[in-house]
Amino acid sequence: VEKVVKETVVVEKEVVVEKQVKPAQKPIVRLWHNWTGGVGSYANALTVLAERFNEAHTDIYCDLTYIALTGGTQASEKLMASIAGGIPPEATFFDRFLTATWAARELLTDLTPLADQSGITEDMFFPFAWGESTYKDKLYTIPWDTDGRKLYSDVAALKEAGFHEPPKTWDEMDAYAEKLTIEEGGRLKQLGFVQWYGSWLPTWAHVAAGKSQNVMWDFEKETCAVNTEPWIEAAEWLLSYAEKYDVERIDSFTSAFGQETLSPFCMGQLAMRWGGSWMMGLYDKWCPEKEALVSHAPGPDGPSKINMAGGWSTTIPMGVPDNMLDPAWEVLLFYHSPESQDYFFKETTNWPVLVEVTKDPFYSDTPGKKVFWESLSEQWNRPSIPEIQLLCTEINKAQDLIIHGKKRPKEALDETARVVNEAMEQWR
Repeated sequence: VEKVVKETVVVEKEVVVEKQVKPAQKPIVRLWHNWTGGVGSYANALTVLAERFNEAHTDIYCDLTYIALTGGTQASEKLMASIAGGIPPEATFFDRFLTATWAARELLTDLTPLADQSGITEDMFFPFAWGESTYKDKLYTIPWDTDGRKLYSDVAALKEAGFHEPPKTWDEMDAYAEKLTIEEGGRLKQLGFVQWYGSWLPTWAHVAAGKSQNVMWDFEKETCAVNTEPWIEAAEWLLSYAEKYDVERIDSFTSAFGQETLSPFCMGQLAMRWGGSWMMGLYDKWCPEKEALVSHAPGPDGPSKINMAGGWSTTIPMGVPDNMLDPAWEVLLFYHSPESQDYFFKETTNWPVLVEVTKDPFYSDTPGKKVFWESLSEQWNRPSIPEIQLLCTEINKAQDLIIHGKKRPKEALDETARVVNEAMEQWR
């Protein structure tokens, strides 16, 4: 009886497919993504592009499908299981920084031959995006977007404290943070600034190093570089705030922060904070009455355009049949075309990584957007190594130990380097 039921389910699924007008002779490219939302969302814009593709192509059908990420991660267990089971989707969106992790484990298709045939080249993209999409000089994902990070300052709070422009150096930030931190009845009412809220140690290590290339991993020496001088300098700066303002008080204060209209910046609980490019739109929505000034990072000796670039990509998972590689690639080429990119990023909040598309004045038509736009060529990516997730996890551990006084910066970062170097031995 069980067998009959299963066969009936299969037949019903086949009938549904036919009713959706997806002829058997027409290749169906399942394109997975992980976003939800209505007008202005990634999900809505991707759906529009799928409809445009299907209208323009009579020989291929793009079946855009939502698949949730696994909780607490930037990946999907369902995607990994589908690859292991030999039934992966023909194409998927993929968190770009995990490219090397999956490529090294033979979970992604080498896209280099397809890219070469189509004229997809490195110089079409910003260096940070292309670098993160490659592993051992082979292309495994196509860069999709990015999201820079900058300093947001509450203009009214700055003026009240006697400041008329954002801080440009770490010394200036120290002075601003002290004056902008307000207590009432022995309790924090407003925090001037804290480096690890909305940011993390690598941000300030790259600023200290003065390099827009990654300084997390030394590719020439094949060793973890987080225990070098710029990292120790940045860690000492974070520690100085943890000690001066009492990290336990900061933890207690920040743990009560709300979301959306009750966000700490909107509520006047944070005078300055590090935040992503998407937050310009959120603050316009949540607290339009508040004037937020966007500026470059303060550095040891002056302002720095250097900042971390996150972002997504598209790819073809390992195990897609040979006869479906070209149809899947055709769908991805359509999504990555300048026309599709122009539509998508004018509808949503992040930034394209196709250099040609970013030349549109749209991306620099406000003071805030211009700050992000002029830094696109100065962004750094997390290194393309198989153990990048472990490296990020260990850096976060070290940062927590440092600011809570459990280990000195050099000791904590030496341990991070040791753990990551040991894990990377299998890939050498």
